[in-house]
Amino acid sequence: MKRTFLLAAICCIMASSCSNESMQLSAQENQKTEAIQNFKKALKNLNSPENLPSDEEKRSPGYPEVNERRLSLLYSAAKGLIQSTGVKENEIQTATNGDKKATVQWALDILRDQNDPSL
Repeated sequence: MKRTFLLAAICCIMASSCSNESMQLSAQENQKTEAIQNFKKALKNLNSPENLPSDEEKRSPGYPEVNERRLSLLYSAAKGLIQSTGVKENEIQTATNGDKKATVQWALDILRDQNDPSL
């Protein structure tokens, strides 16, 4: 009787351990999916009428480049996407030297890799 009870207890512990592990993995995947959706929304928001480049911005010497105002619209969503892959805040700062363009480019690379079926 004790042996049967002990065996049943061990089976229950193993089953709950495995289910907890899958819950953590699915939570991380949900966070990553949410971060991807937020970044995509930020990209779409960049093309809304109020966020399009003004005539003055179009006349600036580096016009094809995304200006600081439009970069700040993407920056927080880009950081969120990068952090959802497991990269810490200080690692982002070190890798990009605080450059918003580099951070947004990194997030675009993650988004591209996520949508690449060959990987």
